[in-house]
Amino acid sequence: MQSIILAGGRGTRLAPITDVVPKCLVEIKGRPMLEWILEKIIAAGINEVNLIVGYKREMIEEHFGPEFEGVKINYFLQKEQLGTAHAVSLCERHMKGDFLLANGDVIIGTREYEKLTRARTKRPCGIVLARKVSDPSRFGVLKVSGAEVVDIIEKPRPGKEPGNIVSTGTYMLGKDIFGSVRQTSPSKRNEFEIVDSLLNYIATGKSIEYRMCKGPIVDISSFEDLVAANNLPEKEFPQ
Repeated sequence: MQSIILAGGRGTRLAPITDVVPKCLVEIKGRPMLEWILEKIIAAGINEVNLIVGYKREMIEEHFGPEFEGVKINYFLQKEQLGTAHAVSLCERHMKGDFLLANGDVIIGTREYEKLTRARTKRPCGIVLARKVSDPSRFGVLKVSGAEVVDIIEKPRPGKEPGNIVSTGTYMLGKDIFGSVRQTSPSKRNEFEIVDSLLNYIATGKSIEYRMCKGPIVDISSFEDLVAANNLPEKEFPQ
């Protein structure tokens, strides 16, 4: 199974570390965070990695080379930071079927990735890996009905959230998502966002389901997150 990993960002909130290395190469417990991710998705059944690179791409390509643990890595350059949907669109012609989409700064356990790579549904659909949080206003909040996602509200105002189930930014998607990606309009940030592509997909009458992530998650959005991740006891780190 193929994968697309978004690893083109600079990570300005981790400066000055990211003045020297790209965010995905920042170390957690002695290893670049992207190494942790690749190790776990490969253990979950991924046999091809398509890596979206940008900032300091040469360092990433030099570190990993053409493969990791025997799995081929293809590099796609996002010359401008035009959003996650734009990044995904760079791989369209290369994708053959269902694929895992993940961020290069979110680490979850192998079994959690397997909830997507081994998922079976009654009909073609996309699947988002979700989790419950106490502060949903910081995330993309899922409005759900049964097993399906009916809406995604990005960082709603505190007190206005439809619930406390949020996206981890990890998905299993089919090749038909690219039709919705092509129809994605720029957001308020003037970027093409994959969340808007998913909403386009739902609007066509297709289904996005969700699976709950029950294991630990390391999500590096700030320097404080990085410190906390490095201080996690081994048993609390994604396995």
